[in-house]
Amino acid sequence: MTNEAIEAAALLPCPFCGEEYAEMSHYTTASSPKEPAGYYVECGYCSAAGPPFEVQGEMPDRHEYTKTEAIAAWNTRAAAPALLEEGARLALEAAKGAAYNAYLKLSVSKVIWDAMAALDPAAIVKGAGHDRD
Repeated sequence: MTNEAIEAAALLPCPFCGEEYAEMSHYTTASSPKEPAGYYVECGYCSAAGPPFEVQGEMPDRHEYTKTEAIAAWNTRAAAPALLEEGARLALEAAKGAAYNAYLKLSVSKVIWDAMAALDPAAIVKGAGHDRD
């Protein structure tokens, strides 16, 4: 299996557009224009990019190690939508709970209002400031 095939198999979909067109990219510097100075993962569809990782050291597999770092960073970013979905679910549950509590308060208020009206409707109108006397 080639390096490209390993990278493509290990990359998660883009965290921004959801497409699976993520690929390893590299950059060069003026001091070494022919050899990659670092790597990052980029979405081939929307051009979103993960953070760049600079090749460091003199070990023979330093480029593969740097690519692994870039893949790990990309995949960490791609996991965020699951957390956002959970947060949205929890917020929706809280909103439903607040709406239900407001409904209960309105229901209780209506019951009290109806009970007072049954006792003395004129007093309720007077107490509400709607008296015409």
